[in-house]
This record gives sequence, structure tokens and C-alpha cells, in this order.
Amino acid sequence: MAKKLGYTSVFLVGDPAYYHRFGFKSAAHFGIKHKPNIPDEYVMGCELVPGALYEIGGTIHF
Repeated sequence: MAKKLGYTSVFLVGDPAYYHRFGFKSAAHFGIKHKPNIPDEYVMGCELVPGALYEIGGTIHF
């Protein structure tokens, strides 16, 4: 649904053992940081369009 609405990527906080099967990777893998005290492996992103996060950087604020 997010892709149909024009989004190119999504981020979430969740269990990597569950979300990796859907293509989610640590946000740090994409060069994205986050503010809260949540371990890196639990903050994940997924490209809905291949290459959408290429050369993107920044910080997620929850």
C-alpha cells in the first residue's frame, strides 16, 4: 500500500528476526541514524523502490 501511495522506503522499530524476511535491514545499513536509545538492529528500513536510499543520510526522530 505504501508503494502505491508513492512512498519509496519505509522505516520501523521491530524484531529483526521477524522483519528481515520482508527485506528490512538495519537503518544503519543505509547510513540512517536514530535518536532514541534503541539498539541499531531494531530500527530498520526497507526500500520499496530499489536504490531509493542510495546516498541518503540523516537521522530518524521518533
